[in-house]
Amino acid sequence: EFEGSKRMRIAEAGAAQLEEHVDSLIVVLNERLFSVMGDDAEMEKCFQCADDVLHNAVAGIAEIINVEGLVNVDFEDVKTVMGEQGKAMMGTATVSGIDRARLAAEQAVASPLLEGVDLSGARGVLVNITASHTLRLSETREVMNTIKHYAANDAT
Repeated sequence: EFEGSKRMRIAEAGAAQLEEHVDSLIVVLNERLFSVMGDDAEMEKCFQCADDVLHNAVAGIAEIINVEGLVNVDFEDVKTVMGEQGKAMMGTATVSGIDRARLAAEQAVASPLLEGVDLSGARGVLVNITASHTLRLSETREVMNTIKHYAANDAT
């Protein structure tokens, strides 16, 4: 409705053609802004929210590649996962307190602005956890088990 039916058909056709030539494609629907931001939200803030999804995706990849962590995830890991052709989803979450690991994982896999991304069909999943020194091994396991619950059984 936001774009109009003709413009939406053109966008969908363009995305389908683009998907054939890229490793990963992130699609943000302006229509989803209404349900996420509400009808009374300012236009500029709505579009900033959509831009933030893309910014966070690029920043997340850059962090994985450039920031050394306890578990070494590098450019080769990113290439392996992002090299699986299809739609991509990048999720982030910041949580503290009780049950922070599970809540962060659930929030990271639930991005209402991303169109048609269902992790159950994901062929690759890359997880990067940035946490304080108080992160427990059991919390890391909880993050991974939560994400595995959403992803395909044979996901990389």
